[in-house]
Amino acid sequence: SQFSVSPGGDLWGCVSFAHLNWDRVRRENSSEYLYGTVSDLGNKEFEKKYNNILDNYKDFRTDNFYTADSRCFLCPYLQECRICPAINRNSERQNRSLYFVPEYICEISKIIYETNRSFIKALKNSS
Repeated sequence: SQFSVSPGGDLWGCVSFAHLNWDRVRRENSSEYLYGTVSDLGNKEFEKKYNNILDNYKDFRTDNFYTADSRCFLCPYLQECRICPAINRNSERQNRSLYFVPEYICEISKIIYETNRSFIKALKNSS
């Protein structure tokens, strides 16, 4: 429903993609998520490419994300999860799938969530 624009003018369909290492994305041929650049808007090639790129985002949903141990949609923390596989892929060289979330990142996210929850509870109890 919206575009994200990187500092270099690249157009993405998700805000997380704009934070990727753009040189690496191009080297790895991950441009199936890159619509083009701001200067491409309005030209006929952009219009042809738009629907194909849009189709690539349709699978970018939580039920396709997974860790080595489980599928993310089975996780009890799913509603609180703030992990983005696009960002993980950029930081993890061994990730070959955009949908794979390394277990340690998942565990860190759970610890942060539980710590925040405990802190808020303690604040409410002290009032």
